[in-house]
Amino acid sequence: MSRKRKGAPFSLFAFQDAITSVCGVVVLITLMLALELTRRVADDTPEQNDPIAAQVKELRAKIAAEREDIEALESAAPDAGDAVDPQTAGFSLAEVQTNFENVQKRLEAAKAEEARLRNERESARATERANADEEKRLAELREELKKVREEAQSATNVPSAPDNPNLVYYEFPDGVREKPWYVDISGGNIVAVPSDPDETRREFASPEEFVAWAKTRSRVNEYFVLIARPSGAAKFDAISLELEDLHFKLGIDLVAEKRELQFIPPRKKGARR
Repeated sequence: MSRKRKGAPFSLFAFQDAITSVCGVVVLITLMLALELTRRVADDTPEQNDPIAAQVKELRAKIAAEREDIEALESAAPDAGDAVDPQTAGFSLAEVQTNFENVQKRLEAAKAEEARLRNERESARATERANADEEKRLAELREELKKVREEAQSATNVPSAPDNPNLVYYEFPDGVREKPWYVDISGGNIVAVPSDPDETRREFASPEEFVAWAKTRSRVNEYFVLIARPSGAAKFDAISLELEDLHFKLGIDLVAEKRELQFIPPRKKGARR
C-alpha cells in the first residue's frame, strides 16, 4: 500500500516564470533597439551634395546599433543560464545546450555584420580619398591643357612670311640665356644684328674691325650666326677662323647675293603674337 506524499505537489511554474521573464527582457531590448535604429535612420537624412559622407554616417549608425545588440545579447545570455536549472525545471541538458548554441550563433552573426559594416565604412573612406586625389589630378591636367592651348595659340599667331622668294626670315629665340648676333657678310659692309633688344645694330668696314669688336663680347652669354653671301666668301673665311680661335660658338647660313634678310624681334614677356 503506497504512502501519500505530504506537502504541495511538485510544480514547474517557477521555471516557466523565469523563462518567460528572460524572453520578455530579450524581446523588450530587441524592440527598443529596433525603435532606436528606426529613429536614427529617419533622422539621418543623406546629404544631396555629399553622398559618401552620408554613407559613412549611415554605416556608423548601423555599427553602433549592432554593437548595442551584441552587448544586449551577451548580457542576456548569462542571466538566462543562471535562471535556468535543468535538473529542477525538468528540461534536458541537450535542450539547454541547443538554446545556448543558438544564442552564440546570433552573437557571431551580429559580430560578422559589425565587421562587414566596418569594412564598408573603410571602403567608403578610401573611395573619398581617391576621389580627392583624382580631383587634384584633374585640376593639374586642366592647368597643363591650358598652357598647351596658350602655346598652340601663340604658335598659330606667328606671322607667316609673304610669298616672296627673295626674302629670308630669322626669328630671335625667346627665353634663352645665350643671345645670338646675326652677322650679314657681303662684299660691302659687315652688318651685325642683335637679338637682345637692349643692343643696337652695328656695321663694320672690314673683318679686322669686326674681330676687334667681337673680342669685347661675352663668350658665355653670346654667340654669332654668320650669314655668308657669295661676294663676302673671303671675309667669311677670315671672320670664322678668328671667332673659332676666340672660342665663340658659331652658327653658319648661306644665302644668295640678292636675298633680303628680315629679323623678327623677340616677344616681350607675357605678350602674344
